Amino acid sequence: MVYQDKRGWIFFVRAGLGENNFKAFYTKTEEDYKSRIRSHGVKSLEYRKSIQEAETDLKEYAAKHKMKIFEEVR
Repeated sequence: MVYQDKRGWIFFVRAGLGENNFKAFYTKTEEDYKSRIRSHGVKSLEYRKSIQEAETDLKEYAAKHKMKIFEEVR
């Protein structure tokens, strides 16, 4: 699932460096999200060995920060 905070920043899970490393990342604009550039790891969340664990972390983080589900503008 992809989320958006009050500032418009977009949060998502992706693979990190190495094998079996997944984490929540964010971009500040929709263009950066679509281009997969200028993304930053969420510092308070750790790398996980499965995408499901990282997705759970992001889901909890999004709920705590009252984020909404991201809907792309077309």
